[in-house]
Amino acid sequence: MEGILFALYNICKTLEESSLIINDIHVSGGFVHSELWLQLLADVFGKKIVLIRAEDASAQGAAYLAMKKLGLIQDYASLMPGSVKTFLPNTHYHSTYSEKVFPIFKNLSNNLKLDMAILHELKISLQDDHAK
Repeated sequence: MEGILFALYNICKTLEESSLIINDIHVSGGFVHSELWLQLLADVFGKKIVLIRAEDASAQGAAYLAMKKLGLIQDYASLMPGSVKTFLPNTHYHSTYSEKVFPIFKNLSNNLKLDMAILHELKISLQDDHAK
């Protein structure tokens, strides 16, 4: 579970490094039925997680983005469905995740990319040999 959340956290950190400010994370979908996942998400990200009522949040999000781009709305807050529950991060857990565990994840992930590229090249080489 944490590996999936670290992959998402890595994306979030990249967005924040490009000057995007993320204060809260609104969530919906299948995984939101597990409060353990939601609390882990809050702890890994160090941000408030807001569970929303929308069953079709992806479609709503796309519509909100289009309306904002067209100048039909200024912000999303007035359109957001009400929250069902919020999950606040445990600062001790977030500190441990971000300072100790996440760097290990990044290192393992980078090494895995290299190893997967080598495996891919071996597969191509073996396929070429078998084709001959």
